[in-house]
Amino acid sequence: MPCIHFAKMPIFHPASAAVVSYEVLLRQCGHLNLQDFNQEPQLFHQHHQELIDNLRELDLADKIRSRGQKLFINLLPQQLASSQAMEAIKALHRPPHYPLVIEITEGELSTKPEDMLEALKCIRESGCQLAIDDFGYGYSNFYRLLEFSPQIVKLDQAFIQADNRQPNRRMQLKQLISLFHHWQKEVIIEGVETREQYQLSQWLGADYVQGYYFGKPQMIE
Repeated sequence: MPCIHFAKMPIFHPASAAVVSYEVLLRQCGHLNLQDFNQEPQLFHQHHQELIDNLRELDLADKIRSRGQKLFINLLPQQLASSQAMEAIKALHRPPHYPLVIEITEGELSTKPEDMLEALKCIRESGCQLAIDDFGYGYSNFYRLLEFSPQIVKLDQAFIQADNRQPNRRMQLKQLISLFHHWQKEVIIEGVETREQYQLSQWLGADYVQGYYFGKPQMIE
């Protein structure tokens, strides 16, 4: 069995600064880090059971989250469309008090659209929520939003880390979040690293915030 290590990153409610969720990040699988692991899709198929068992054990031992907090796990499109991904989802989903959110991290979208849409249908039927990661960067766009129909949109960190001193810029971002709310999507602003960015996130009306302002990812022991 490869040596597996996970880290967790908290997601906060901007008004109360309370932790409402945790995103789990794979830090090491054997001698590979996350970037190297994701570059070789077959590794997910080979080691999915060890990953599932390890993560489920940590979750059942309450080492990741508390009752009522959501658990976000990241999957690439190629991983999501596999039978192994559905095994992971079924093993980690603990409704209703330990909800699971599947976060799509988009790389090269070589996965067949019909396979992706079938996987998304299975996720919805399982009662899990779906989040689009890094919206506004790469392949995450309005077409994908309409096609995948997630409950949660995570705005790429570039939005909050840009120069937002101009009133027009801030208003445009506020209107974008209002549009997502009109479509009944919750919005997480990623990349919050300063107090000013945190305060801006509150003014923008973000549902949740995430970033180094609240602390860096913590290794799960």
